[in-house]
Amino acid sequence: MPFAPDFDGAIAWINSKPLKINDLRGKVVMVDFWTYSCVNCIRTMPHLISTYEKYKKLGFVLIGAHTPEFDFEGKVENVKAAVKKFKITYPVAVDSNMAIWHAYNNHYWPAQYLIDAKGKIVWTHAGEGGYEEIEKHIRQELAKTGAVLPPLKPGKEQKAGLLQRFRTTPETYLGSSRAEGFGSNKVCIKGGCDRHIDEAKEHTGDVVYLSGDWKQEPEYIEHIGKEGYILQKYTAKEVNIVMEPVKGTCTAKIFLDGKLLKTLKVNGPWMYNLANTKQTETHEIKIVTKGKLRAFAFTYG
Repeated sequence: MPFAPDFDGAIAWINSKPLKINDLRGKVVMVDFWTYSCVNCIRTMPHLISTYEKYKKLGFVLIGAHTPEFDFEGKVENVKAAVKKFKITYPVAVDSNMAIWHAYNNHYWPAQYLIDAKGKIVWTHAGEGGYEEIEKHIRQELAKTGAVLPPLKPGKEQKAGLLQRFRTTPETYLGSSRAEGFGSNKVCIKGGCDRHIDEAKEHTGDVVYLSGDWKQEPEYIEHIGKEGYILQKYTAKEVNIVMEPVKGTCTAKIFLDGKLLKTLKVNGPWMYNLANTKQTETHEIKIVTKGKLRAFAFTYG
C-alpha cells in the first residue's frame, strides 16, 4: 500500500489551515477529487457531507481536492462561492494547478482515496454511487483506530448515479478541444465566419445545433451576435449546461419541445439546470439568448 502524497500544490485552503499528511497520522482521511460544475460531483455532495458530519468526531477527516476541469473553476473566489453554495463544511484544498491530482495519479471526477491512520492509501473509488461501500470502508478503518462507532442503520443505497444509463445522452462538450462537431451549417458573412445556420427539419439525437454567431474556443463556444440558440435532442431525465456570462449578467430563454419552459439568469460560471422529467425521455432543449455568454458542456442524468 503506497503512502499518500501531500497537498503541497494547493494554492489555497477553504474551511481549514493548510493540512499535511504527517499531521493527520492517527486519523482516517478521505481525499475527494471534485470540481464544482461537474454534475456527478454535485450529486455526491449530500452523501459526503452527511458522512463527514457523522464521523468527524471519531477521527475521520474529509478533504475535498478541488481540481478544475475548466479554467474558470481554477479561480479561488469561484471555488469559495461553490463551497458556500453547496454548504460544504469540511476542508477544501484548491488544486488549480492540478498538482494534487497528478500526485495521486488521479483520472476522474469524482474520485475518493481512503487513507488509513498510518498514512497509507488503502482503498479508492471513482464515480457516483457506491455510497454504502464508501461508508463501510471508512468504518473499517476507524474501527482499527479503536473508535467506538454508532450502529449502522440499514438504509437504501442512494439512487443518484445508479440509474441505468444505456439510453442516456452522454456528456457533450462544446469547445473545439473535445467537441465532436455541430449539426448546423457554418457560413461566412462580411466581417467573419462564425455564423451558424440551423436548416435541419428534424434534428438528430445527441447532436448539438447552433444558430446565430458563435465563436468556438478550446473550452467553450461564445455567443457574439444579436440573438442565437443552442439546441440538442437528448435522452435523459435531467439536462444541465455549464455556462457563464462574458461580463456581468445575461439571460437565456429555455424551450422544451418548442415551448417556453423558463428564463434563466446567467450570473456566474455555474452548471445550470435546464429541465427535469419523471423518467428517462427524449426531448429537444433549446437555449435562446441575446446576451454575451459562453457555454462549455451539456451534462445529463
